[in-house]
Amino acid sequence: MSDSWTPPINPAAGTSVRPKEVDLAFWILVVWSIVGVITAVVTVSSGGMDAEMQRQMAASGASMDPGMASTVTGAASIGAVIGAVVGAVLWIFFGVMMRGGRNWARIVLTVFGAISILFNLVATFTGPTPILSVLGVLVTAAVIVLMYRPAANPYFAPRPAVG
Repeated sequence: MSDSWTPPINPAAGTSVRPKEVDLAFWILVVWSIVGVITAVVTVSSGGMDAEMQRQMAASGASMDPGMASTVTGAASIGAVIGAVVGAVLWIFFGVMMRGGRNWARIVLTVFGAISILFNLVATFTGPTPILSVLGVLVTAAVIVLMYRPAANPYFAPRPAVG
């Protein structure tokens, strides 16, 4: 099966016409993805993972051998950074596809965005950085709204193949 999608063409200019809403959504997504990676690295390198683990253990009344706690925190730190990088790469990949007019990518970003909003809402009340969680909700909602603005919708409409 061939890819029959072609971008909308402006006959006068002979170029693709990408709505500014689509570009803005893409660049917000890229910047926020980079912020996520930087936040993970800063949190890990500043000892934030250790502090959060100690806070959660104190809240639950649990105790752990210091050596085991260090191992768990180290593994969680590595996992957090790897997860942030993989997540950013996925967000940006789907963003590039969305920016290219792929409606399926817009749908994937919407689903990921809705899940992200739910997680950020929970993290607003339970996580160590509620301000970042609130910003995450607002930024993700803005990206979703921009992708579905009336000016952006025709850009994602199916088109016959040119040729």
